[in-house]
Formats: sequence, structure tokens, C-alpha cells
Amino acid sequence: MKLMVIGPPVPKGSARAFVIPGKGDQSPRAVVVQNNKKALAHWQTQIGNEARTAMNSTQVPPPFDGPFIVSVTFRLNRPRSVSVKDRPVPTVKPDLDKLVRAVLDALTGILWRDDAQVVTIIATKRYLKTAGPECLEIGLTEWWDSDHDHPTVGGRKFY
Repeated sequence: MKLMVIGPPVPKGSARAFVIPGKGDQSPRAVVVQNNKKALAHWQTQIGNEARTAMNSTQVPPPFDGPFIVSVTFRLNRPRSVSVKDRPVPTVKPDLDKLVRAVLDALTGILWRDDAQVVTIIATKRYLKTAGPECLEIGLTEWWDSDHDHPTVGGRKFY
């Protein structure tokens, strides 16, 4: 299965945690917040919507139970101040691992029950050849070995 999500990719970001002291006889409580919560929520909703649209064309209801191979390519605009010669690939923020985490979390509960089911990840960041809409390309393949005559996920044919 292949998906394309149009829009600037948003990284999962770093979580910040702090403790709120308890009042009176209440215990203190820990609070964890994302530094880009609003943009991340919008981005993950876009990813989820594209996945649901793609799944509507299949005969097997998700989420699936088996292992997955995931490939992701983030296509970003090159800053005007940066030449192809100076920086052929985006070696600056956003960090690739944080971009990937946002994608895997967005697909949890839609395509798979837990992102621990992803057994192989192939991830790249690339600049667009010409300026245009930034995007994410996702390729999903169910993992299978030579003992199967066709790829399956959780014992069910995936496509």
C-alpha cells in the first residue's frame, strides 16, 4: 500500500515534563506536554485520514495484527539560501527519527494495533527538485518469509 500526505511534515517533538504540587491533601501530579501539540495533532490527523481512505479500498478491516515493513520519504523544500552544491540533502532539523515517530504514532490504531509491529523502517529526507508542496510518501508492506506462498498479516491476506 502506498500513501501520500501533502503538507509540511511535523516532527513528534520533544516532550517536556513537570510536576504540579498537590494542594492540601492532594498528591503532586506529573504533567507531560508536547512542544508542538497543535501542529502535530493536525499533521497526524492528515496522515490518519489518508490511511483510512486507502483502507476503504481493501476487503480486510484494520487494524492488523501482523508485522510490517514501513518506508517513509519526507520531501521538503530547499531554503532559497541553500544551494544544491552546499547541501544536497536536508542535514538540518527536523530530525528524521522524530518525523518517523509522528508517522508511526499516527497510524497506530488505524493500520496496526501497536507500532511495535513495525519490524523494518526505511526512512529518508529529501529536498524537492523544484519548489512545491512538501509531502510525505509512505509505503507499507506486510512482512513475510519464504514459508508463505503469499504475504499475510495476522493470517489474513492484506491486499
